[in-house]
Amino acid sequence: MPKAGPTGTAMQQNAMRFVPDEAPIDYILVDLSKSVALGSGSDPTAASIRGIGGSIGAPPATPQIRLNVGDIVQVTMFEAESGGLFIPSDAGARASNHITLPNQQVSSQGTITVPYAGVINVAGRTIQAVQEDIRNKVEDRAIEPQVMVTLVSSPSSQVSVLGDVADPALVTIEPSGTRVLDLIARAGGVKGKGEDAVVTLLRGGQSRSFKLASLLTNASNNAYVRPGDTIYVQSDTRSYVVLGALTENGTYRFDGENVTLAQAIGKAGGLIDTRANPGYVYLYREVDRATLIKLGIDQTDIPGAKVPVVFHANLNEPASLFAANRFEMHNGDVLYVSNAQGYEVAKVIQLLYMIADTASKAVYAGNGIGTN
Repeated sequence: MPKAGPTGTAMQQNAMRFVPDEAPIDYILVDLSKSVALGSGSDPTAASIRGIGGSIGAPPATPQIRLNVGDIVQVTMFEAESGGLFIPSDAGARASNHITLPNQQVSSQGTITVPYAGVINVAGRTIQAVQEDIRNKVEDRAIEPQVMVTLVSSPSSQVSVLGDVADPALVTIEPSGTRVLDLIARAGGVKGKGEDAVVTLLRGGQSRSFKLASLLTNASNNAYVRPGDTIYVQSDTRSYVVLGALTENGTYRFDGENVTLAQAIGKAGGLIDTRANPGYVYLYREVDRATLIKLGIDQTDIPGAKVPVVFHANLNEPASLFAANRFEMHNGDVLYVSNAQGYEVAKVIQLLYMIADTASKAVYAGNGIGTN
């Protein structure tokens, strides 16, 4: 007979069987209530998706770019007329009275060197402040000097764009300010489905995450970035499993959103009216011991940091629907709805009918009597 692979019998016969000494996994059965729904806590794995919460602090409308170690700058000196400190007296034929110094990199001490001005501390200072400092140091020797400092390249003003983007890269912030979506665009955009993308802004040990769509619809989320920030783009990979007497069994992704138990049932098409027992809705989860202690649930007989818990919801009770709509699903949850007893009886009756029908046809065939 055709088959897709080895039979269970073959697997049993050809394997070295290992029978563990441990008893079946112990678990706690907890009836779902308002206090349990509110006290079970949010999904701990969602922290890596949505961030630690709270505000990182709104950057200024146009963040100031400050010079730092490793930046490359260019200094141009202007004088009102020739014959001064930088423009010789025989330079009358020149189009303008200025001289541009060679590009130089800010040293590890945070300094640059300018002739007749000496060593200038620039690290952590704005370009405007550095220009004024140089001008003050040469004004007694130059003729009405003016100074222009140009930032040629700025590794210290770069932001890392990583994750599910077409071209992960270090991107330099524009002096006029660069927003999160600008950086993602300069990194080639998001790979895969944009509606699944979650964007995390990391800054100074804190993080804040948003769905990509919210950056488009809420301008306050599309913040200006700062030097040293990291932008990380990823798809929301959290999921839960639906089994039993629901319309569509399978694995469901969170897609960046929080999902309650009631919503999970709805996403799976709801309970099958002719099959499900709404009084036996179960959710399987490993729960931190601290959470169970907070809920006042005795778990002393089960070892380990996490305790297997089966949450039971009786949807025959109207109040249970309110609790189910407040109970948040977690990554890795298994939602199971049991069959009604009447459905199990119906399956047995159907099986007996098939056996009787097959036997009847065999008897008729043995007696040479047609079944049509």
